[in-house]
Amino acid sequence: AIVLFVLASGCAAPPRRPAARAAPSPVLRVVLPDPPARLASARVRYRGRVDVEREGGRRVLVESVALEDYVRGVLPGEVSASWPPESLKALAVVARSYALAAWKRRGGGALLEADTRDQKYCGRRCEDARSDEAVRATRGIVLTYGGAPLPAFHHSNCGGGTADVREAWGGPLVPPLQGAACRWCAGGPHHGPWTLEVPAARLAKVLRSELRGQGAVKGMTVAARWPSGRAREIAVRTPRGEVRVRAARLRELLGANELKSTR
Repeated sequence: AIVLFVLASGCAAPPRRPAARAAPSPVLRVVLPDPPARLASARVRYRGRVDVEREGGRRVLVESVALEDYVRGVLPGEVSASWPPESLKALAVVARSYALAAWKRRGGGALLEADTRDQKYCGRRCEDARSDEAVRATRGIVLTYGGAPLPAFHHSNCGGGTADVREAWGGPLVPPLQGAACRWCAGGPHHGPWTLEVPAARLAKVLRSELRGQGAVKGMTVAARWPSGRAREIAVRTPRGEVRVRAARLRELLGANELKSTR
């Protein structure tokens, strides 16, 4: 899970500092992890209106929830409410900024996911008086850059440095999100070095769509890296030749919590 309020700008000051300002309070639409069959109980466990909708060929529960109530459900989902009050306030600003930026970028009515694809959101069932106080103390405050909400990405551990946002998701240059070296994450449990062992048979299974019938996985090497040092492309050796796979795609297929980083 994403658990820390470190911004993607890392530890160095950007050319222009993001400004904090009061934000409007839109209604967000969040895809809940609950199955549609649990509609009745979901309406109790979430503060907003919960409906069954069709999204991408599947039926899902979607909550329409006010921004501030959404942030109340994000903080204890991302971190422990026992963290120091000032760190909870910082994360409240970051979570609100990310949500508002995503809401605007996706056209106002688009869906947010209630997991690490956006932010870990667990609704009223995990709300805590301590994190609620951080939300109230920072109500309406967001980070902005160039007059727009800053997509304030956050994470558990940067592994020694953040990446340019263009490496991770493409898109235009965002000066505060160009990446920076960082020494603060070194003491964290996910910093490394760490090892992930994956059976070749499982690799072939998860990479089936990428390998396009090339057969078993005989070996893998990093074929290209981003400027931050993270893997960009993986060369997968098969009985019929080599196939290039985006490293981010490999991480997605294996699971982001399992393959902790492309670094």
